[in-house]
Amino acid sequence: MENGNRTKGLFLSFFLLFIFPRYIIIYIYMSSTISLPNTKDDIKKFLSKYEKKNISEIKVKTHVRYFSALRDKQHRIKYDEENKAKITFKRGGFLKLKKISYDDNGGISGYVILSNKPIQDTSKSIEWSVPVCETTTFYSILPPKKQDQMYQEKFDTQQREIEKLKFQMRKFTKKRSTKTDSTK
Repeated sequence: MENGNRTKGLFLSFFLLFIFPRYIIIYIYMSSTISLPNTKDDIKKFLSKYEKKNISEIKVKTHVRYFSALRDKQHRIKYDEENKAKITFKRGGFLKLKKISYDDNGGISGYVILSNKPIQDTSKSIEWSVPVCETTTFYSILPPKKQDQMYQEKFDTQQREIEKLKFQMRKFTKKRSTKTDSTK
């Protein structure tokens, strides 16, 4: 009986493929290319060239990534068993528009509009809004000079480590050569 259900499902997918071929191919393409980061290491890698910033400090046309609370269909924040907001990482996009305001207590509210392509390139770009609230944290891309400085510091530490290892190697080979000379 299970084999019959599998055949029906296979027939239905082929039937849909002939009726709506473009949509099925798009679905297959989208499902095969989009992979969301699901580990802390993946997220760390995505944020390596980004720094945490307040949304009011980020300029329009800047690429941002963000953490945001999951929301239901009525746009209410979803909470876990411990009554904490369920936060997810989003790869983000280019900041196109900011509509934010501050209340008397210093809380921020509003929304931003992001695009998957730079603002100059408007051909077939996708835009979406992101609510700005206390559960949303934005990260903006580092300017090239800061990225260069970050890589230079990393390079310098690696060079120091290489020099230490070279010194230890010379010391070891010298010690070894003196031992072989004494045994002769």
